[in-house]
Amino acid sequence: MSVLHAKNREQGPASQLKKLRKDGYVPMALIDSGHTIVLIQAKAKEARAAIASAGGVGRLRLQIEGEKKERDVLVKQISQDTLSHEMLTVTLAEVNKDEKIKVDVEIVPVGVPTAVADGAANLTQPTSHIKVRGKLADIPEKIEVDVSAMDLQHAITAHELVLPEGVELISSGDAAIFSVQLLRAAHDAVEEALAEESTAEAPAEE
Repeated sequence: MSVLHAKNREQGPASQLKKLRKDGYVPMALIDSGHTIVLIQAKAKEARAAIASAGGVGRLRLQIEGEKKERDVLVKQISQDTLSHEMLTVTLAEVNKDEKIKVDVEIVPVGVPTAVADGAANLTQPTSHIKVRGKLADIPEKIEVDVSAMDLQHAITAHELVLPEGVELISSGDAAIFSVQLLRAAHDAVEEALAEESTAEAPAEE
């Protein structure tokens, strides 16, 4: 798990935040386990790397200068400049190991359905994440789903996903995760073949 090193900072005007960014730091706010806001800062390059490798649920270990222990945190919000994509501010939330939290977990397909491999269909994924609840240690970074045995017009819904013990599905169980849909060209070919078959079976008029 990524470890982000940070240090405390004082609250100040917008000009102070601009100076921090100019010096290569990103202003951050930590919501600690007591719901108190702690103002911190970290080197922008290190923060970007840590967040990028934080996994689907945005899980990090935070080491604040002067503190003996690291904190378990989640990335709650990132504010970016719309043009440069520079990180302007980052909000983190501390998580107690015994606390049950709600997070979004990424769903990743494994394998390729036969119809897709044959070029006759597409594998669609209407939902890329599901919301679950559980303890931080029990929640996976991602959920892998084997789709190789899926047939045409087959769909996998959220309630069919296998979750780790202690992790509860919060999203609707009827939410479609994957489906195999016949390509338009293949669909038209099937319809044409069925029409020809029906014509061939029709009795001849006397």
